[in-house]
Amino acid sequence: LFNLFNVVLRNIRNNNAILLANSMAVEQLEIVRGMEFNNIKTDTGWVPAGPILSEKHISKEGIGFTIKTDVSWVDDPFDEIDPVDIYPFDYKKVRVRVYWTNPVGGGLEEVAMSTNIVPEGLEGLSEGTGGIYLTVFDSQGIPVFEAEADISSDSMGYSLENAKTDVNGNLWIPELDPASDYHIQITKAGYSTTQTYAINNDPASVDYNPIPEKTDLFVIDQKISRVGFAIDVLGGMNINTVNFNNPANLRANADLNGEKSALSAAIDFSGNVFVAWVDNRNVENNIYIQKLSYNSGSDTYSVAWSGDTLIVDENGCSAPQLEMLDDGSLYLVWSDQRTGESDIYLSEINLVTGNLIGSEYKVDGGSIGSLQDNPTVDSDQDGNIYMAWEDNRDGDWDIYCQKFNTSSGNFWSSDLKINDSDYLEQLSPKIVLDRDSGAFGENENNFYVIWESDHSGNFDIFIKKYSNSGSVIFSDKVVNSDGGALDQYDAAIVFDGADYMYIVWTDDRNFQPDIYMQKLDKNGNGVWSSGDVKVNDDAFDEARRLSPSVAYGSDSSIYVSWEDSRNSGDAFYNIYAAKVNSVGEKAWGYDLVLADTLESYQMNSFTLLTPSGKAMSLWEDDRVDELNNIFSARYIEWINMASANIPITLTSTKGKGTYPNPDLGGIPEYLSIPKYAETFTSNSFGHITIGETEGGLEWGTYTFSAEAPYYIISIDLPSPISVNPGQSVDVVINIGY
Repeated sequence: LFNLFNVVLRNIRNNNAILLANSMAVEQLEIVRGMEFNNIKTDTGWVPAGPILSEKHISKEGIGFTIKTDVSWVDDPFDEIDPVDIYPFDYKKVRVRVYWTNPVGGGLEEVAMSTNIVPEGLEGLSEGTGGIYLTVFDSQGIPVFEAEADISSDSMGYSLENAKTDVNGNLWIPELDPASDYHIQITKAGYSTTQTYAINNDPASVDYNPIPEKTDLFVIDQKISRVGFAIDVLGGMNINTVNFNNPANLRANADLNGEKSALSAAIDFSGNVFVAWVDNRNVENNIYIQKLSYNSGSDTYSVAWSGDTLIVDENGCSAPQLEMLDDGSLYLVWSDQRTGESDIYLSEINLVTGNLIGSEYKVDGGSIGSLQDNPTVDSDQDGNIYMAWEDNRDGDWDIYCQKFNTSSGNFWSSDLKINDSDYLEQLSPKIVLDRDSGAFGENENNFYVIWESDHSGNFDIFIKKYSNSGSVIFSDKVVNSDGGALDQYDAAIVFDGADYMYIVWTDDRNFQPDIYMQKLDKNGNGVWSSGDVKVNDDAFDEARRLSPSVAYGSDSSIYVSWEDSRNSGDAFYNIYAAKVNSVGEKAWGYDLVLADTLESYQMNSFTLLTPSGKAMSLWEDDRVDELNNIFSARYIEWINMASANIPITLTSTKGKGTYPNPDLGGIPEYLSIPKYAETFTSNSFGHITIGETEGGLEWGTYTFSAEAPYYIISIDLPSPISVNPGQSVDVVINIGY
């Protein structure tokens, strides 16, 4: 899972690298298009050398790029002269290639663009006049046909409107009087707009632009001034301004040393929560436990023990799981490597001190040399504990199960193999009991095991049902309704105490991980006729939603928590939650951010219900010294309040020019003048729509700001937010005031 997680993060970085590489290639072509024809040559391969670097290295957003540019002469076959073309140098071909190392496979990635540039000629130029030759292309370097150019010169009293480019994106304007202020604006219906800018050194002017990105053109006697412009189809944005009062967080562990991971929690009848985790504060991975005391008067929690209790001091501990029995006793199931290989163990816990009580039982009967790990646990009303785990005793990874009676201390005579297929990998089991009663009042206690398997060619979620004696009631069934070739994995399950189970999992069917859910009856059949339900409310294609946890509420609602990268790309993951009712409908308008900070790496949430009816989620969080600690939050209802009449300023990261920073005394620094900066005010529903009517948005990235007294707490997409040509992006902005 760790390797898969790393692959996901590296894929995010590579997708971002592709956007950056395209942008750099277009920028390089624009630079070349604006050069004199005779100067279009590289610093190698030409005599004399030219000003264009054949290779340069740039680092952007932590990614190293190599930009290679080559220029070559082209002999046009249409001007052949019998018997030979005595002048084979007709025009130049410029090719730009941008390389970077793919973070996923380590191979070299490439974006390439090219253009042809014809030489300046004096045809059509009268004595004392010059000309302009412009080219318009899109964000991929493809020529734009019938782009409109408006050209004017105040000093010459010249104006040309709606001149259109040809099929190659070119436009030739001859017979222009020499001047230094030819202003050009390029437009096309449904496309972004670009232009040249006059040099303006007045800081008080609204047009202040001392160093424009693209200056107004010089037209010189008997010369051709060349310039290139990039435009593309407009995008848009749908913004929702809301106010989330994020729940307060409580750190569960007392000691800040070491990394905490693989947490589990259980709750007693008084509402006290016990939390266990793997901890490396003593170098080795051991298991620690802490108690969060419930204060009924104030309906709050506090850390009960001054220090965390070392509960398992063995080598290679992993995957602790807590289970609270009906009689109030607490048990721990875990894996460790005390024998040199991983095995599953079980022991009771003292609720006062957190220490283990009596013997530690070895659960699995795996042979020497085999590995058992990643246990899951549930219990029935009769003091029986049911455990399942991953097991490679047969070569591949399978799912095995055991039952332990706390009164007799007995196990089944042999481990029960769960999965029918012996092919490839069976992983990540979860177990749950339905606690059914028989016709004569006895407890039947059927149990269900879910797991992920790739024996069908991709990972799917499977479920199997057993009686409490280990007899099969129904064999392996696929839970997810998606039959495609993409993966479903990392599932969690909860029973509603009556008739149904709710299963959540990570799902790649949309080509990025989302959280999906299904409701099953006791026969393992899906209940929702519409199929699996997507839980997370965002659809940002570079965000990742992973590792869901699920709990069933006293109000018949299902609470789901997961880790989510929507706020920061691959920089941080935050814990989100959603509430879903029994028919699969979202109860909240937006997903809830559980952490009271967004600038930390939060993962592996665990959700349960407290006796007061509030959900509690716990997770790993590196906000303190970048070391994982355990944090928690409680919540029951979440009214996502739309914030009306909020002024939001949207600013492009593309600039139209730069100016010197007046606050810097020594080394010169230049600040960008944004090409786009517009303020919009949300309506009574908290909505802002930026579409064609509002002028649309040019492709690129944008940042946000709110006017005082309002401020932005969080944005449900990584900022700056990317807008691609023709794309409309949905954004949720959490406003504070």
